[in-house]
Amino acid sequence: MRNQDALNQAARNDMLSTFSAESNDVAKYDFYGNKCTHSLTHSPQRSFIERGQIGPRVLPGISFVVMQLRTNVTDACERHDPCQHGGICISTDSGPICECRNVEYEGTYCERDKAPSEATFRGTEFLSYDLGQTGGEPIVSAQDAITLYFRTRQPNGLLFYTGHGTDYLNLALRDGGVSLTMGLSNGKQEMHIKPSRVRFDDHQWHKVTVHRRIQELVAVVDDVYTDHSHIAGKFTMLSSSRVYVGGAVNPRALLGARVHNNFVGCLRKVEFSADTLRLNLIDLARTGSKLIQVAGRVDYTCPSGDPQDPVTFTTRESYLLLPPWDASKQGILSFKFRTNEPNGLIILNTMTRAPKSNFFAVELLNGHIYIHMDLGSGAVKVRASRRRVDDGVWHELSMRRNGRDGKVGVDGQWNEFRTPGEASQMQLDSPMYIGGIGPPYAEIYIPPAIWTATLRQGFVGCLRDLTLSGKPVDIAHIARQQDSGAIKPSCHVIANQCGGQVSPCQNGGQCTEGWNRPLCDCSATLFTGPTCGRESATLAFNGSQHMAVWIGGTQGSRTQTEELVIRFKTSRPAGLLLLTSAESSSSDRLEIGLVAGRVRANVRLGDREKVLSIRFSFHYCGFHQKC
Repeated sequence: MRNQDALNQAARNDMLSTFSAESNDVAKYDFYGNKCTHSLTHSPQRSFIERGQIGPRVLPGISFVVMQLRTNVTDACERHDPCQHGGICISTDSGPICECRNVEYEGTYCERDKAPSEATFRGTEFLSYDLGQTGGEPIVSAQDAITLYFRTRQPNGLLFYTGHGTDYLNLALRDGGVSLTMGLSNGKQEMHIKPSRVRFDDHQWHKVTVHRRIQELVAVVDDVYTDHSHIAGKFTMLSSSRVYVGGAVNPRALLGARVHNNFVGCLRKVEFSADTLRLNLIDLARTGSKLIQVAGRVDYTCPSGDPQDPVTFTTRESYLLLPPWDASKQGILSFKFRTNEPNGLIILNTMTRAPKSNFFAVELLNGHIYIHMDLGSGAVKVRASRRRVDDGVWHELSMRRNGRDGKVGVDGQWNEFRTPGEASQMQLDSPMYIGGIGPPYAEIYIPPAIWTATLRQGFVGCLRDLTLSGKPVDIAHIARQQDSGAIKPSCHVIANQCGGQVSPCQNGGQCTEGWNRPLCDCSATLFTGPTCGRESATLAFNGSQHMAVWIGGTQGSRTQTEELVIRFKTSRPAGLLLLTSAESSSSDRLEIGLVAGRVRANVRLGDREKVLSIRFSFHYCGFHQKC
C-alpha cells in the first residue's frame, strides 16, 4: 500500500489535473455548474464534479472553491507540507493551502480540534432539505454512508431519512434498538440491531454507521454490534432528493417507517455521503446554509447535564426558583410528575406590581391536577386530569396557549379553555416557584384561588422533563445550585414506610403512606409534629372564659380556602369552640360549636350560608378532631 504522503500527492495531482486556471483569482462554481466569478477552463479530462458522478445539478447553495491555482510548475507542497491530521496540501502562487479532509479538524493547517456539530431535538424540531422544491435533481449514487452520534432516553424516534420516489433509507430508534429499512425500487431490506440486555436509550452517546455499496448493506452500532445484509432485486442506485434529520412533519408517512415519533435527545456529527459528495448536515444548518430547512427552534448544543433527569421534592417546604416565564402572547409548558399524595403546589408564577392581577399556577388538589390562569381580566381554573393522578406512576401534563385560547392535557387527553374578559397577554414578573413556595414566613403574593399555595402545601413527589416555551429546563442542575438538601436527585421509591416493627409515628399516632415518607395523624393524641413527638399546648376553659386572636393585622385577611384543626375533649353537650368575624360591614362568619352533642359548623359568605353537623358521643372524654 502507498503511504500517506503518496496518497496525499495522488489527491493533489488528481485535483490539479482537473482544472487549468486563466487567472490567479478565486474560481468558484455552484452545484449547478454555473460560474460565479472569474473564468475557468476545463481540461480535456472529465470535470471533478463529473468524475464524482454527482451530475451537473445537485445541491444549490453549496459550492466548490479552488483558490489561486499556480500557473507555474513548482510544487510548494513538495518543499514543505504544513497540513496536519490528514489535510491535503494544495500549491498556490502564495504558498501551500490545506484542505481539511478530516472533519474533526479545522484551521489554516487543519491543526485545531473542531467543535462537534451537535443539536438538541425535543420532538417538534427537525432538519431537512428537498431538492425538488429548490429546482435540483435527485442525487443518484451507487454507494452511500450515514454516520451519526445520538444520546437519548426515549426508546423510539426517527434519526435520519433520505429517499426519492420508491427509493429510501430510513434509520430510527425502535424499542431501544437501532432500526434500518431500505428500498431500491422494488428491492427491500430491514435490520434491527437490539442486543440482548443492551439498550441504546440509556442517555449515553452511541455511534451509528450505515454503509451501502451496490446491494451490500452494513449497519454498525458503537463499532461493536454489526448487521450485514443484501438488498434484493436488480437495482443498485439510490435516488435521493429529500433528507430529514431528527424527525419529519409526519414520520409515519415516510417509506419504510417503523416508528411514528420524532427523535427526542441530542444528535452529533450527522454526515451523509453519496459517492464523493459529503455533507455535515448539522453544520450546514448551524451556519445558515440555504440548502437546509430548520423546523422549530433547534439549539446547536447538547447540555452537559440532562434536562430529563428527575428530582424528588421530599418536603412541603422544598422549592426551586426560576426566572419569570416569558409567555406574554403565547406559551407551551410540559412536565412529568409522580406522587401518591393528593395535594401539592407544583408551579406558581405571579405579577408583583399593581394590580397583581396576572398569574399562572399548576396544583394537585384532591388527587386531580388543575391549572390556574389570569391575564388581568378574570381568572380561569381548569381541571386537566380526567381521573386521579396520585397513583404513584408517571403522568405528563402539557399546556398550550395562544392569547386567550388554550388547551391542557394529561397523558394525551386534552381539555380546551378560554380566559374571560378582553386581556390576551400574560405579564409575569415574579420568580417562578417550582414544587412549593417555602415556609409560611416567606413574603410572596398568593392569589386566593390557588388553595394549595394558600395552605402552604408544597408538592411532594418526583418531577422531570420540565419544558418552558420549547426549551428544556435542567431542574436537577438548578436543584444542586439552590437547594440545601430537601430536593434529591433521581426518583427512587421507598415503599412500606409504615410497615416496620416500630411505627415512625410516636405516642399512638396513626401512620399512612406518603411519598417516601410516613404521614402521621396525631389527632387522637396530646402530641403534634411530623411524627407526633412534640407535646401540644393545651388550654382549659370553665365556660366563662375566652381567647381572642387578631388575624392579618388591621387589614384582616381574604381567603378562599382554610384548613382548621381543633382538638377538644369535654363532657358538656353544648358550647362555642370557635367564632370568626370581620369588624367591617362584612357579614362573613365561621362558627364552630357543640349543639346537643353534635359538632356544628356554620359558614356564611355574603348572603349564602351553609351548616354542617357531625354527631359525637359527648360522654367520651378523649380528644376529638374537627378540621
